[in-house]
Amino acid sequence: MLLSQIKTLDGNSRVVVRDGTEAYIISGVSSTYELVMKSIKNGLTLAEQINRLEFEQAVDLHHLHHRHQLITPIDKPSDIHMHVSGLQEMRTMPKIAEISVVGQDGNLFTVGFCMAYILPTELISHRAAPLSLQVGEDAVLLGPEILTGDLPEAIMGTLSQVRNGQVIYKDRLSLNEIFIAYPRVKFKFETSHTADVFIQLFSPFERFQTPDTKMQDGDVFELAIDQFGLPLDNPWKPNMLQKQARA
Repeated sequence: MLLSQIKTLDGNSRVVVRDGTEAYIISGVSSTYELVMKSIKNGLTLAEQINRLEFEQAVDLHHLHHRHQLITPIDKPSDIHMHVSGLQEMRTMPKIAEISVVGQDGNLFTVGFCMAYILPTELISHRAAPLSLQVGEDAVLLGPEILTGDLPEAIMGTLSQVRNGQVIYKDRLSLNEIFIAYPRVKFKFETSHTADVFIQLFSPFERFQTPDTKMQDGDVFELAIDQFGLPLDNPWKPNMLQKQARA
């Protein structure tokens, strides 16, 4: 099951649940965070909580993604802290983000997993900005959809460079044997409180060879892993760095 958030034409946010190709707006909640807090309060899993709510109209997520109406798959109220860890670990590698919320008992309630990538803020395009979180001088790009449940044992994906609609570079991503052999360690910040959001980034993939092709203005960087739903993409804007250097 996949969860995402969309921004409607009237400016409101809604939560979308998808199973296969069928995607529906969930009634009764306006954000993934609100859905998670309902689950925690009621002592239910996300799937159980969703089944207790009604669905509204079906939506075409691919169409909404093309219209840039998808936003970060989870956000938070202004009075809640969001903690991001794993920023100094293999920064240039594609990542998986484990998203959790601190429950009333102090334990982490796992929401799910999504694709992620770290880039300097100035390289985030206008199109990708709604899917990014500002962390210091960097931006963490999150995939449009959260995969709920356990992390798949087998993850295969691709990292592509697209120019004028044509793929000019593609490399396959496969899990690192060390990651498979040793489980991840979950941790909380000592200053965390109930209802805080945790995003733990980790790099489970084998290192790949950097492409020989240079990025040009308008090229699209795309990270795609089928189990995690819609791809994470960001049009390249190298001229933004050049403009800042001249300023």
